[in-house]
Amino acid sequence: MRYFGDLLQLKMPVNALLVGMRGRRSRVVAKRIQRRRQGVTLIEVVASIAIAGSLLSVVIIGGSQHLRQLKQARDKRIATEALDGFLSAWSVSNFNETRIADAVAQSNLSAVGDFGQFGRESSSPGSRTMYARLKSRGRGNLGDSRRVRLTVFARTADRREQNLAYAEILIPD
Repeated sequence: MRYFGDLLQLKMPVNALLVGMRGRRSRVVAKRIQRRRQGVTLIEVVASIAIAGSLLSVVIIGGSQHLRQLKQARDKRIATEALDGFLSAWSVSNFNETRIADAVAQSNLSAVGDFGQFGRESSSPGSRTMYARLKSRGRGNLGDSRRVRLTVFARTADRREQNLAYAEILIPD
């Protein structure tokens, strides 16, 4: 009892009394708690940077895929509109093979295939050329008609082709 009485006479704070009673191990724990309150450790910083980096890479990859799909959808829409314009201009002449050049001029779409070559190829570097390939697919089931497949391709500067849209029609002989 005398020990507690001496401590009380010193008028020390209660926390100091507890630390003094528990020994060296409790002082080390108290210092760690104080240091924890002052800031973050290097491991916590590295872990947060790693998490942020992985999230950022997911966003970048997803964004680039989205942009590529958006470009493909835009190209297909433009090709479908060009094919529709070509077909509507060619249907005015009742799909006469000699009037393909007029349809090409109205639709701004080059055409090549079984009926000849119409329009012009773009030769500027880096440009995309859209053209229609017309192929006769044989006789239709209706007797005096033919099936024609119109396929719209996009050709890049490095001469690769991408199929964008197509239509099969029956034209009278």
